[in-house]
Amino acid sequence: MNQASNNPNDPFVTKSMLDAAFKSAFDEQFEKLQEVFLTKTLLNARLEETEARFNFRLDTIESTMHDGFAKMDKKYDHIMGAIDSFMGKVENIEANDAARDAQLDRHDRWHRQVASSLHLKLQ
Repeated sequence: MNQASNNPNDPFVTKSMLDAAFKSAFDEQFEKLQEVFLTKTLLNARLEETEARFNFRLDTIESTMHDGFAKMDKKYDHIMGAIDSFMGKVENIEANDAARDAQLDRHDRWHRQVASSLHLKLQ
């Protein structure tokens, strides 16, 4: 049986020659693919970086919302205090008006009693 030589012009190709050529072509293509696609380590690093940025943004939003709600609570308490104060004043005015109306009713009744006793006609 003829043994193939490493001469490129030799018409015989051995399995080892095919394996070497295939491995060379495969390695070359694999290197090109590695340049294009992310490796698992690089992908994990990018995912961790993205997660860290996402968590930072969520923390910032949460802090901002917490501060905003705290300010709203203070404003709400201030508004409720002002409303309570106004309602207290309204209640005082209503109580004074009721007392005044009762006193006017008494005075009107007394005037009518006096007019009746003196036989005067009120208009």
